[in-house]
Amino acid sequence: LKLLPKKLQRMQEQLPRLRKAEPALPEFLPAKGQRRARVGLFLGCVADAMFRHVHWATARVLQENGCDVVIPSSQSCCGAIHYHNGASRPAIDLMEANATAFSDPSLDAIIVNVAGCGSMLKDYGHIAEELHGHDTGNPAVKQSTAFSGRVRDIQEFLAALGPVKPEGRIEVVVAYQDACHLQHAQKIRQQPRDL
Repeated sequence: LKLLPKKLQRMQEQLPRLRKAEPALPEFLPAKGQRRARVGLFLGCVADAMFRHVHWATARVLQENGCDVVIPSSQSCCGAIHYHNGASRPAIDLMEANATAFSDPSLDAIIVNVAGCGSMLKDYGHIAEELHGHDTGNPAVKQSTAFSGRVRDIQEFLAALGPVKPEGRIEVVVAYQDACHLQHAQKIRQQPRDL
């Protein structure tokens, strides 16, 4: 750090400190109370490596709201980095792997808590059409489109489900900043405020 120029040192000092790694999430966490839904939880790659505590918190919130949480170990990176950099073959491979990982028909939704990943996941159907020459009869296009149709941001999902009211008072003040991909790409703006 001392070898960096002063400006870079100040930038480095502003970065958030990484937490100690949380344990991996299990493949299944049961709903608490009355079961209201069965959902898959998407972990991604960078988010799971750096913000696994957010995945744990998301899973706990889902459980408290009556959701069985399924976390397939065969899921992978969303493929956004590959796709945006023109590496279509790896993007297709990741898309197909994720669509297969979450193919369980008993899942009511596939939950994502990272806006950039959610934008990519929700676009799988369109991307598959584009990369497969708009052949809507192609099985990969059908599978990707079906997958995309079940993807929900955690806030979008909870707002639609209707959150279980907390039993006690929550004495906190929070500030909320819209994630760029959430409000612009996914058009989700009101649900976080409603929650």
